[in-house]
Amino acid sequence: MQKLKSVLRKLSSEEISSQELAQYMQITQRSARRILTELEEKGFAEIVAEEKPYMRGRPRKVYKIWLEQKV
Repeated sequence: MQKLKSVLRKLSSEEISSQELAQYMQITQRSARRILTELEEKGFAEIVAEEKPYMRGRPRKVYKIWLEQKV
């Protein structure tokens, strides 16, 4: 969680995609997606948008992260 907090501070945002998370944490996109999905399941994140930068492939999900769990 500390690394995630640091990344969000660098971005000056509460929103992040798996691609951005992977880049800043130097992990694979698959690992970043897994982390974000787990945060969503536990109530620390929510999908707020989808972006489709290319004609092919699935859209990228953009997550809003809460550093404290929503009630």
